[in-house]
Amino acid sequence: MNTHRSLTVLICTKDRPDELRTCINCVVQQSIRPDDIIVVDASRSDEPRTVVAAFTDAQKDIAIRYFHTQPHHAHQKNFGIMKSSSDIVLLLDDDIEIEKDFIKSILAVFENKPYESIGGVTGNDIACQRTPRWSLRYIIRTIFFLYNYGNGKFRLSGLHTTPVGLSGIRKTDYLPGAYTAFRRDVLHTVGLLDDTGLPGGSSPFEDVDLSYRVSRRYQNYYTEYARCIHKHSERARAPIDVYNDMIVATYPYYFKKNIPQNILTRFAYRL
Repeated sequence: MNTHRSLTVLICTKDRPDELRTCINCVVQQSIRPDDIIVVDASRSDEPRTVVAAFTDAQKDIAIRYFHTQPHHAHQKNFGIMKSSSDIVLLLDDDIEIEKDFIKSILAVFENKPYESIGGVTGNDIACQRTPRWSLRYIIRTIFFLYNYGNGKFRLSGLHTTPVGLSGIRKTDYLPGAYTAFRRDVLHTVGLLDDTGLPGGSSPFEDVDLSYRVSRRYQNYYTEYARCIHKHSERARAPIDVYNDMIVATYPYYFKKNIPQNILTRFAYRL
């Protein structure tokens, strides 16, 4: 790398060897390559291990480390973070495809903004389609303080807006867990991902929770120039009804843990 900030790419995966292969291939073809790649796998087969081994043999100038652990997304990420010694940890889901200058654009924010004030930097998922402000869907989600695409700020309900399709480099609160880089020391300061969600799985609010805690003490950024595509692979993904049940089960815990309890926030929460 041609920057003095060291960077680890951390990829968590489960039963998606093809997606993992594509993800790693995007990483090793970066215009600025990472110092190392950590893969934390929770698959039932050895296919992902074989995928990683092939890259390990081919990429002699990047240390690629493979670990196998229990299937819990937050636990996998925490495990990988603890194994990193870099200044910056870039979290990638296995179904993310990053463009060639993604890491270069992420590092540019860390270099050009006051480093000690930064918590994390996220990129631009160019596959996302922003909901038009005049649409009924947007209006309803705004009235009821629900999740939506937007400027990355948190609503009174504690739910977030995801920054996508915005121009330039902007401040944000929410950082998508699928393609965001954090200062490693910040993660240890505010605490790692909360893995007390659903047993044997993950909480849909693990990245919301982490973003909120980081944004209370540091400044987070979004950059349009770090372009990626989140494929949202259906393999090894919970069915939508199960996912919705997970949201209902974990939202109260997240809200009571982080959000200031007052008349306005409780009103927004109950909507």
